[in-house]
Amino acid sequence: MSTQILIVEDESIIAAHIRNATQALGYEVLAVVAKAEDALRQVEVSQPDLILMDVRLSGDIDGIQAAEEIRAHFDIPIIYLTACADEETLNRAKITQPFGYLVKPFETRDLYSTIEIALYKHRMDKRLRQSEARYRAIVEDQTELICRHWSDGTLSFVNSAFCRFFGASREALLGSNFWSL
Repeated sequence: MSTQILIVEDESIIAAHIRNATQALGYEVLAVVAKAEDALRQVEVSQPDLILMDVRLSGDIDGIQAAEEIRAHFDIPIIYLTACADEETLNRAKITQPFGYLVKPFETRDLYSTIEIALYKHRMDKRLRQSEARYRAIVEDQTELICRHWSDGTLSFVNSAFCRFFGASREALLGSNFWSL
Protein backbone atom coordinates (compact mmCIF):
# COMPACT_ATOMS: atom_id res chain seq x y z
CA MET A 1 0.00 0.00 0.00
CA SER A 2 1.44 3.35 -0.96
CA THR A 3 1.75 6.34 1.31
CA GLN A 4 -1.33 8.57 1.11
CA ILE A 5 -0.63 12.29 1.26
CA LEU A 6 -3.00 15.23 1.68
CA ILE A 7 -1.84 18.47 0.08
CA VAL A 8 -3.13 21.74 1.54
CA GLU A 9 -2.27 24.61 -0.82
CA ASP A 10 -4.46 27.50 -1.97
CA GLU A 11 -2.50 28.53 -5.07
CA SER A 12 -3.63 26.19 -7.84
CA ILE A 13 -0.43 26.31 -9.93
CA ILE A 14 1.73 25.55 -6.90
CA ALA A 15 -0.73 22.87 -5.76
CA ALA A 16 -0.48 21.19 -9.19
CA HIS A 17 3.33 21.32 -9.00
CA ILE A 18 3.34 19.77 -5.51
CA ARG A 19 0.87 17.08 -6.64
CA ASN A 20 2.96 16.22 -9.70
CA ALA A 21 6.21 16.12 -7.72
CA THR A 22 4.64 14.00 -4.98
CA GLN A 23 3.14 11.52 -7.45
CA ALA A 24 6.41 11.35 -9.43
CA LEU A 25 8.11 10.30 -6.20
CA GLY A 26 5.71 7.36 -5.93
CA TYR A 27 3.31 8.66 -3.29
CA GLU A 28 -0.47 8.63 -3.63
CA VAL A 29 -2.07 12.07 -3.43
CA LEU A 30 -5.30 11.53 -1.54
CA ALA A 31 -6.61 15.04 -2.19
CA VAL A 32 -5.59 18.62 -2.76
CA VAL A 33 -7.53 21.21 -0.77
CA ALA A 34 -7.21 24.99 -0.67
CA LYS A 35 -8.62 25.84 2.76
CA ALA A 36 -7.70 24.72 6.26
CA GLU A 37 -11.34 23.99 7.01
CA ASP A 38 -11.46 21.60 4.04
CA ALA A 39 -8.24 19.98 5.23
CA LEU A 40 -9.76 19.34 8.67
CA ARG A 41 -12.80 17.67 7.09
CA GLN A 42 -10.60 15.62 4.73
CA VAL A 43 -8.38 14.44 7.59
CA GLU A 44 -11.39 13.31 9.58
CA VAL A 45 -12.78 11.34 6.64
CA SER A 46 -9.65 9.82 5.10
CA GLN A 47 -6.88 9.91 7.75
CA PRO A 48 -3.90 10.38 5.39
CA ASP A 49 -0.44 9.08 6.23
CA LEU A 50 1.10 12.57 5.92
CA ILE A 51 0.05 16.16 5.24
CA LEU A 52 1.91 18.74 3.18
CA MET A 53 0.58 22.04 4.55
CA ASP A 54 1.02 25.62 3.39
CA VAL A 55 1.10 28.16 6.21
CA ARG A 56 -0.83 30.95 4.55
CA LEU A 57 -4.20 29.77 3.26
CA SER A 58 -7.42 31.39 2.14
CA GLY A 59 -10.25 30.99 4.62
CA ASP A 60 -10.76 31.79 8.27
CA ILE A 61 -7.82 29.83 9.70
CA ASP A 62 -4.26 29.40 8.48
CA GLY A 63 -2.18 26.26 8.09
CA ILE A 64 -0.61 26.55 11.52
CA GLN A 65 -3.99 26.74 13.24
CA ALA A 66 -5.16 23.74 11.19
CA ALA A 67 -2.00 21.84 12.15
CA GLU A 68 -2.69 22.55 15.85
CA GLU A 69 -6.20 21.13 15.45
CA ILE A 70 -4.96 18.07 13.55
CA ARG A 71 -2.21 17.43 16.09
CA ALA A 72 -4.72 17.63 18.95
CA HIS A 73 -7.06 15.01 17.44
CA PHE A 74 -5.07 12.86 15.02
CA ASP A 75 -1.70 11.15 14.87
CA ILE A 76 -0.67 12.41 11.44
CA PRO A 77 2.71 13.97 10.63
CA ILE A 78 2.68 17.40 9.00
CA ILE A 79 5.31 18.99 6.81
CA TYR A 80 5.01 22.68 6.09
CA LEU A 81 5.63 23.74 2.48
CA THR A 82 5.63 27.52 2.55
CA ALA A 83 7.20 30.70 1.28
CA CYS A 84 7.13 32.07 4.84
CA ALA A 85 10.46 31.88 6.60
CA ASP A 86 10.20 34.84 8.96
CA GLU A 87 10.97 34.29 12.63
CA GLU A 88 7.43 34.86 13.87
CA THR A 89 6.00 32.25 11.48
CA LEU A 90 8.76 29.78 12.33
CA ASN A 91 8.09 30.23 16.05
CA ARG A 92 4.34 29.67 15.56
CA ALA A 93 5.02 26.62 13.40
CA LYS A 94 7.45 25.07 15.90
CA ILE A 95 4.71 24.88 18.52
CA THR A 96 2.80 22.41 16.32
CA GLN A 97 5.85 20.10 16.26
CA PRO A 98 5.99 19.65 12.48
CA PHE A 99 7.96 16.81 10.94
CA GLY A 100 9.51 19.18 8.40
CA TYR A 101 9.54 22.74 7.09
CA LEU A 102 10.40 23.31 3.44
CA VAL A 103 10.62 26.80 2.00
CA LYS A 104 9.24 27.31 -1.51
CA PRO A 105 10.53 26.99 -4.09
CA PHE A 106 11.85 23.56 -3.15
CA GLU A 107 13.76 20.86 -4.97
CA THR A 108 12.01 17.53 -5.57
CA ARG A 109 14.86 15.65 -3.89
CA ASP A 110 14.43 17.85 -0.79
CA LEU A 111 10.71 17.06 -0.77
CA TYR A 112 11.47 13.34 -1.05
CA SER A 113 14.03 13.30 1.76
CA THR A 114 11.80 15.39 4.03
CA ILE A 115 8.82 13.09 3.44
CA GLU A 116 10.88 9.95 4.01
CA ILE A 117 12.46 11.27 7.22
CA ALA A 118 9.05 12.43 8.48
CA LEU A 119 7.46 9.05 7.82
CA TYR A 120 10.37 7.22 9.45
CA LYS A 121 10.36 9.50 12.51
CA HIS A 122 6.60 9.14 12.84
CA ARG A 123 6.87 5.32 12.75
CA MET A 124 9.64 5.34 15.37
CA ASP A 125 7.73 7.76 17.62
CA LYS A 126 4.67 5.52 17.39
CA ARG A 127 6.72 2.43 18.29
CA LEU A 128 8.22 4.28 21.24
CA ARG A 129 4.77 5.34 22.51
CA GLN A 130 3.52 1.75 22.19
CA SER A 131 6.57 0.43 24.04
CA GLU A 132 6.13 2.98 26.82
CA ALA A 133 2.43 2.08 27.12
CA ARG A 134 3.28 -1.64 27.41
CA TYR A 135 5.97 -0.93 30.01
CA ARG A 136 3.66 1.33 32.00
CA ALA A 137 0.87 -1.27 31.93
CA ILE A 138 3.25 -4.01 33.11
CA VAL A 139 4.58 -1.92 35.98
CA GLU A 140 1.20 -0.54 37.03
CA ASP A 141 -0.53 -3.93 36.92
CA GLN A 142 2.01 -5.61 39.21
CA THR A 143 0.87 -6.65 42.64
CA GLU A 144 4.45 -6.28 43.87
CA LEU A 145 5.62 -2.97 45.25
CA ILE A 146 7.76 -1.13 42.71
CA CYS A 147 9.51 2.11 43.39
CA ARG A 148 12.50 4.10 42.26
CA HIS A 149 14.43 6.48 44.47
CA TRP A 150 17.48 8.69 44.31
CA SER A 151 20.64 7.90 46.25
CA ASP A 152 19.40 10.04 49.15
CA GLY A 153 16.21 7.94 49.35
CA THR A 154 13.86 10.48 47.71
CA LEU A 155 11.13 8.60 45.87
CA SER A 156 10.91 9.46 42.18
CA PHE A 157 8.49 6.70 41.10
CA VAL A 158 5.96 4.40 42.77
CA ASN A 159 3.48 2.00 41.21
CA SER A 160 -0.17 1.58 42.22
CA ALA A 161 0.56 -1.41 44.48
CA PHE A 162 3.09 0.72 46.38
CA CYS A 163 0.45 3.42 46.88
CA ARG A 164 -2.16 0.91 48.05
CA PHE A 165 0.29 -0.71 50.50
CA PHE A 166 1.15 2.62 52.12
CA GLY A 167 -2.41 3.98 51.83
CA ALA A 168 -1.23 7.17 50.17
CA SER A 169 -1.57 8.85 46.81
CA ARG A 170 1.25 8.88 44.31
CA GLU A 171 1.55 12.64 44.74
CA ALA A 172 1.91 12.27 48.50
CA LEU A 173 4.59 9.61 48.18
CA LEU A 174 6.73 11.16 45.44
CA GLY A 175 9.39 13.35 46.98
CA SER A 176 9.15 11.63 50.37
CA ASN A 177 11.98 9.57 51.74
CA PHE A 178 11.97 5.84 51.06
CA TRP A 179 13.97 5.06 54.21
CA SER A 180 11.49 6.85 56.45
CA LEU A 181 8.65 4.62 55.17
